[in-house]
Amino acid sequence: MNSGTNTTNMNDAMKSTKNLLMSTTALDFLNDIENKNQNNYEDGMIDNTVNATNSLVSQSFNGVYKKFKFNPICESGVSYFNKNKDTSPPLYFWDTQLEEGLNDTSGSNTMTTNNVIISDVVDVDYISKLFELYYDLTPEHRHDSGKLTTYGIINKQEIVEHFELVDLCFEDLSNELDIYLNKKQQQQHDSAVVISLQELLNIVNCLKTFQFYCIKNGPDEYLDSNFFSNLKEWVNKCDGEPDINDVENFMANSVDNVEIFYKLVIRFVLRGLFKQAINLLITWRDTTACKYINNEQHYEAIIQLLENYPFDNEQHFREWKNYTAELTTMVNSTGSDSRDTGDKELQQYWFNKLVYVLNGSKHEIATLSDKWYECLSGLFFFYIPTMKLLPEYLQISLQNKSTTGIWEDCCVDVLCNRLLNILPVLESLNQPTAAFIAGLLESRGLIPTPVDVVGTSDVFKPSLASYMLYQLSLKIVTPTSTSIILAGDNNDCVLYKRLFSISFGILNVSGYHPYIRETISELLLHYPIINNDDFEYCLTVAAKWKLPNTLSKLYERLAVKMITEEKNLLEGLLYLSKVIETTKDFKSVSYVEKKITAYSLALVRDKLSGCGNASIRSNLLLVDEVIKKQEDNNTDVVLPKILKQSLSPYAVLLKCYAFNDTGKFSKLVSAVCTLLEFKYLNQDCKVMILYKFIWPYLTSNRSGGMKNVDVPLLLRLIKTIQDIKEDCNAKDDGHTFFIEIQNEFPDRRGFLIELKKLLNTVFCRRSSLYV
Repeated sequence: MNSGTNTTNMNDAMKSTKNLLMSTTALDFLNDIENKNQNNYEDGMIDNTVNATNSLVSQSFNGVYKKFKFNPICESGVSYFNKNKDTSPPLYFWDTQLEEGLNDTSGSNTMTTNNVIISDVVDVDYISKLFELYYDLTPEHRHDSGKLTTYGIINKQEIVEHFELVDLCFEDLSNELDIYLNKKQQQQHDSAVVISLQELLNIVNCLKTFQFYCIKNGPDEYLDSNFFSNLKEWVNKCDGEPDINDVENFMANSVDNVEIFYKLVIRFVLRGLFKQAINLLITWRDTTACKYINNEQHYEAIIQLLENYPFDNEQHFREWKNYTAELTTMVNSTGSDSRDTGDKELQQYWFNKLVYVLNGSKHEIATLSDKWYECLSGLFFFYIPTMKLLPEYLQISLQNKSTTGIWEDCCVDVLCNRLLNILPVLESLNQPTAAFIAGLLESRGLIPTPVDVVGTSDVFKPSLASYMLYQLSLKIVTPTSTSIILAGDNNDCVLYKRLFSISFGILNVSGYHPYIRETISELLLHYPIINNDDFEYCLTVAAKWKLPNTLSKLYERLAVKMITEEKNLLEGLLYLSKVIETTKDFKSVSYVEKKITAYSLALVRDKLSGCGNASIRSNLLLVDEVIKKQEDNNTDVVLPKILKQSLSPYAVLLKCYAFNDTGKFSKLVSAVCTLLEFKYLNQDCKVMILYKFIWPYLTSNRSGGMKNVDVPLLLRLIKTIQDIKEDCNAKDDGHTFFIEIQNEFPDRRGFLIELKKLLNTVFCRRSSLYV
């Protein structure tokens, strides 16, 4: 065979293994120095009382560095904390002044990169995919398998199927993490993030190999090809060895070095890379023309053994072991030829070691392994592939080579079933992955869950997995945990909304009762509402979870948006009325009623002023139309009772305008008296009503209208004016719509005195009495 062709085939074979190897040359490793300047935060628990003064403030989210957190002391509650204890408002209320202060990133409020776990759509997609995988497990499969059957005969097959389903879910999680890591590497992301994900993947692959592997017939069961495939993936992705560049350099520059050649072959063999080992054996044989091979028959036997390694059949493995034992015997019985050169003696020495490895020699496997996990792999492949001997294999491996990093220590904990020990490390590497791994560990029955005690079923005992999932749901919607919203880009806002949806989903599957509804209630109030679709989404979630108080706060927030941003007063009033319909809190009802009344009376003021911008005039026309349809009993317009009542002064004012236009003076005076007797109408409006509707009939050619007014009605009007005069301030407040009165009278009191004199005169003429 042509050596050039052989080298090409060898290179192709080497490149085919790249999916199993980690490229360590592309990574910049960091120091293990941690930031000692940790921030000291103060926990601020939720105040459940309603802040009537500020509950209508716009709840912006951009740049507000608040961190949601579960209360670890009390039995319930969610809080957030920031760096300024004195300015921490309740969770449901974000003050805009506080927001402006927190937006200043020049001081101590600057967000640190260490807190950021979400930076772009890749992160959001990854968390979303993990949630989908976990959600696809039915609720009964998200719990310990020991709780699957609580009565009757225990169905072993049901438990096995449960294990297989959870194992498949974990395998999908591992694949998603691998894809996520590749995307981060393609983005040339922060090397610290990439290294953390690589270490996390090493631990996850170890879990997949040794914990999420269903053994149906006990620890003596022969391990199948699925186990060996996972084992190869774990070992070879840990460190990316043997390096492809080393193999290529050997073939190009050191092909005559027998020791390097056999060390490379042995490393391939120990790591289960049989195809690569075979290609290297064939390529080296053809390239060197068997120059360094003492016994070609034995050499070919090695290739045949590797090609026929039995992965799925215990009986075939026993036969395969017999062949390796026979080969070992033949190699040991074959003496060295006195004419052999030193190179051939060296070749025989290393060839024998390769044979001993295939025969399962513990000593040779341990001494020829560069890493403890490489030794572990070799023992599983060539001694006896059974989980029963795992403790012995691990002991041999660690005696030969110790661990060199935190992730390796975690892998040892996995092999020793100390799974609780690894969760803090996983969380430090990537919190979303750690939370879902904890959930699957619990589903597999690999970590303990709270035991229900008879008579204490009403006491909530959260599991570790449910707590971690609960914490994750809060973390991903905490502004300090994500940088995607800081730029204020529309696409970023869409991603942030996705995070809220994912958070609600995680809460739903966390099993962290009874705090799920309470938490969703709090988080909904911070959902980034941009358009009506966002409001509809929040209202739907609140209705689904039966959160009346949250519904009322959302309606309140929507009302503020309509009034302050959309300039749609009537629609805002309709939403405020819904607040009263949905809330059961007396303080909230009282406060909102006052707000509705204040806005309704503001309509009276705007109508009397006769001025204002386009939005004010548009609101007035819309309200006029609605009231007219309401009075005509139009079924298309049905106002809530509270709104109909609050708009009644404005409806009376409209009647005043109508009576004035049609010359129905008696009805006009009656309507005016009704308005003036309304105690919540301010003095300015009352004076303006008198000036617009009564004064012209006393000072112009329309004064004849007074002749048709009944004496009791005149007395009622005079008494009302007297009450207004007594309560009226001597100095005007300078409202713009009051200028026309100021042109004739120095103040409101003077106008009222003059008006009363004229009415007294009319009254005297009508009744021949002097008041």
